Amino acid sequence: MLGYDKDEFPATIESFKSLIHPDEIERVEKELQDHIDNNEGYAIDLRLKTNDGKWCWILTRGKVIEFDEKGNPIRMVGTHTDITKRKQAEEERDRFFNLSLDMMGIAGFDGYFKQLNPAWEKTLGWTNRELMSKPYIEFVHPDDRELTVKTAQKLTDRQNVLEFDNRYQCKDRSYKWLSWKAYPINSEKLVYTAARDITEQKKTENNVKKSLEEKEVLLREIHHRVKNNLQIIASLLNLQECSENEEIGNILKESMGRVKTMATIHEKLYESPTFNDINFKQFTEKLVYDMLYTYGIPNGTIKTKLNIEDININIDTAMPLGLIINELVTNSIKYAFPKSEGSITITLKSLPEEMELTVADNGIGIPNDINPKNTTTLGLRLVTNLINQLDAELKIDIDKGTEFKIIFKQLEYKKRT
Repeated sequence: MLGYDKDEFPATIESFKSLIHPDEIERVEKELQDHIDNNEGYAIDLRLKTNDGKWCWILTRGKVIEFDEKGNPIRMVGTHTDITKRKQAEEERDRFFNLSLDMMGIAGFDGYFKQLNPAWEKTLGWTNRELMSKPYIEFVHPDDRELTVKTAQKLTDRQNVLEFDNRYQCKDRSYKWLSWKAYPINSEKLVYTAARDITEQKKTENNVKKSLEEKEVLLREIHHRVKNNLQIIASLLNLQECSENEEIGNILKESMGRVKTMATIHEKLYESPTFNDINFKQFTEKLVYDMLYTYGIPNGTIKTKLNIEDININIDTAMPLGLIINELVTNSIKYAFPKSEGSITITLKSLPEEMELTVADNGIGIPNDINPKNTTTLGLRLVTNLINQLDAELKIDIDKGTEFKIIFKQLEYKKRT
C-alpha cells in the first residue's frame, strides 16, 4: 500500500510518526490517546508518506491489546485501508460545494444548519456563523413557516427529494424568494439542501399575473358592454311596432331574436372563467326560454325537450350554432304548429371525433315545394351559410315533422387581421 519493503517499515511508534503528515500529527495523537484512555477501539483518517515521497490517505482502525505494568500501551492490533480515492472525491465535492453559485448546505433534524457554502452570505448578507447560530425556521417569512415545517417533517420520514419555495430573511430585514431542493442523508440525521434565489422570477410571475388579471377585467368588461349594446339594439327593434304590416313586424321580431342570441353568447362569455368558451347547455336553455317568451307562447302549448351534454364550446363555434338554433326554433314556432301545440327537441352529443346537433319538431313538416338546402327564405338561407361556416354536414328528415341534424367539429381559433 505504501511501497515499503518489510525491513524498511518503521518498527516503533516514534519512528512511525515520521510517516504521518506534519499537519496531522497533533490531531492523530490526541484522537488516539482519547481512545486509549477510554479503552476503546479507534478509527482515524490520516495521511502517510509513501516510499516514493507522496502522501496516501489511510483509514486506520485498531485497539490496544497489551499494556505494561504502568498501564502504558505496548501492543496494538489493527488494519489500514487506502481511502485516497474517497478523500479525493470528498475534496472535489467540497470544492464544488464552496464554489457553487447555488446556496448549498447541510442541516440537522434539530433545526440548525451544520454547514453552509459562501453563496449564502453573498445572497442574504448574513455570515454563515450568524445563519448557523439560530434555528433556520427563524429566518423564514412567518407566512411560509407552516409549509417549511411540514416539508421538514416529511424529510425526517426519509422521503425522496422534496422541492418547495419560501421567503428567507436577508441581513437588511428584506425577504428573498428561494427555491429549495432537500433530501436526507442515509443513516445520518442530516439533510442536504440546495437553494436558489428566484426573487426576480417571482417578481416577473407576479407582474404577468397582474397583467393577466387586468386583461381579464378588460375582457369581462368588453363582453359585458357588447352584451348591453346588443340588448339595446334588440330593445329598439322591439319598440318598432308595425301593426299595419305583419310581414315587417315578423322581420323585426326575427332580427331581434338574432341579436338577442348574440347578446346571450356574450353574456355567457362574461360569466365564463376562460372568456373563450361557454357552457352550451346553459346557453341553449336560456336561448329557447327567451324565444318562447318573445313569441308569446303560453306555457304547456309548445313543449321543449333539451338533451344537451354538459360541455363547453368555444365562441367561434358557439356563435354560428346559437344562430342556427335560433333560426330553426323560430321556424318551428311560426310554421310547424297550426294549432299552437307540439314539441321541439334539441339534442347535442359528442361523437368519437365530432359533435352532433339535432333540432326536431313533431309539426306538420316542411312543404314539398321548399328545399331547405336551396331556398330564398332568409332564415333557411342563413342556416345554410352558417353550416358552411362550420364546415359541417347537414342531414334533413321530414318523415315525421322536421328534423335537422348537423354534424360538426369545433372550429380552431383563427388569427384575425
